[in-house]
Amino acid sequence: MTQYTYAILGAGRQGTAAAYDLAKFGAAQKIIMADLDAQAAQNAAKRINQLIGREVAVAQQLGV
Repeated sequence: MTQYTYAILGAGRQGTAAAYDLAKFGAAQKIIMADLDAQAAQNAAKRINQLIGREVAVAQQLGV
């Protein structure tokens, strides 16, 4: 089975929800939660990992 790496731009509610869906249903090997606010990205990645039960999401500070 092919696994994918995804990047989510924006770690707010919608970005976190999208990342959760990709982690659960999208064959995600890695999900990069990118946000200008580094703390928001870290919080979102932590929440996704807790919900999914594995380390799939990582945080990245990024301004686009």
